[in-house]
Amino acid sequence: MKKVLWGFLAIALALCIVPNVKALTNYKLGDWQTTMPNDEVGEDVFSKQAAGSKESDPTDSSRVIIKGRADEVSGMKLGPYVEGDTTTVSQGINEELSIVLGPEELKSGELFEVSLSLKDPEQKTHYGYVNEVNVVTQNVDGNNIEVKINGIEDNLVATITKSGVYKYSWNVKKTGEDTILTFKVTDEDGKTVGEEKQVNIEETFPVGSYDRQNITDNTTMRWLWFCNVKADHVTLVTKADEPTVTPTEPAKPDTTVTVEKNENLNQILKDSLKESLGDKYNYDDVNITVQALETKKENEKIKEEVKKKLPDAKIVKYLDINVEVTNKANEHLDYITDLTKEIKLSVEIPKDLPAIADGYTRKYYIIRQHGDEITIINPTVSKDGKTLSFSSDKFSTYALAYSDSIIAPEKNKEDAKNPNTSDMIVPLISVLSVSVVGIGYILKKRLFN
Repeated sequence: MKKVLWGFLAIALALCIVPNVKALTNYKLGDWQTTMPNDEVGEDVFSKQAAGSKESDPTDSSRVIIKGRADEVSGMKLGPYVEGDTTTVSQGINEELSIVLGPEELKSGELFEVSLSLKDPEQKTHYGYVNEVNVVTQNVDGNNIEVKINGIEDNLVATITKSGVYKYSWNVKKTGEDTILTFKVTDEDGKTVGEEKQVNIEETFPVGSYDRQNITDNTTMRWLWFCNVKADHVTLVTKADEPTVTPTEPAKPDTTVTVEKNENLNQILKDSLKESLGDKYNYDDVNITVQALETKKENEKIKEEVKKKLPDAKIVKYLDINVEVTNKANEHLDYITDLTKEIKLSVEIPKDLPAIADGYTRKYYIIRQHGDEITIINPTVSKDGKTLSFSSDKFSTYALAYSDSIIAPEKNKEDAKNPNTSDMIVPLISVLSVSVVGIGYILKKRLFN
């Protein structure tokens, strides 16, 4: 047991020092669901096959047991699935699962499949489904458990021969025309078992096969789910079972961001729901709200852009601002990332900013990342100097920054308009002296000629 705990500790430490890694599934027992909805909202297409597929191990509350072999006729059996979030393939999607595996846990011939499914907000059918990558795990001869990626040549990723907790890790990243999946299996010590595999999803699973569509920069993860579970059970180790060194507090709603009153706001939201999600939801049956979450995680792309274009600016706050669609019970349904028209937002200026030094002036900036596009917005400062107002029709990651600059040049311009009269005395005396001498010379010339 100590070895397992130390193994988890090593993995947790490794995850803490890897930059820009966001595991979407911070799952616990209650997060797993056993059925997936069909295109018709609320309909469970797999409800019969999935019935009773989620159970807890009474001896260990940190384990999830997926029961299998309930539907050998169809060959399809759903285990739990977890819905993804709005992180896009252009930003990089990271997913992971910890599974108890070994010859004693998965008997000869038994198998299960895990699929990472992608979706695209622009696709209006099948919940925007565009693609999925399927990983098959099977005990092939009683002693060796093979982990393979379905649909590719040389698809063997790892062979597992001893019992333990193994972590499956997916990374999906779109760069240009290519969407690359990287998949690997690691053991309790964090060492890679077998080899890391890379797959170009769009080449391996092309458009037109089944209902696959193009992957765009805005494609996100739809869900991670178990299917075809032909085993007595599969045991998952939940996140709650993994010790953390420095636990990250969940993002809290940021009440400093508000939507300014607009008589057309409801119509904009209604039109945007239709434009983004088609007929998926009836406007009268849902709530649409602008939600802001303060995040402590730094955004590297925004940092680079600020460093390049605003070298004197300091970033003081990051915000994830989303337009969320919920049902009447305020349960999350979807996000709208683009509105048909801009709406006006207000952000409170943090009270803990340093005071503006004498002789300096302060300018504020709102920096927005939407997909790969970084936009610098110049907000309007309220008369009382407490809030910033700006307009946007795109909702993603935002940052608040400011820069202080010296006001001496402006002061010099004012001095030029209103010169100090004492500074003019010496030049004036000199001019008067020259004038007196000149007048005297003229008078003398007239008198004596």
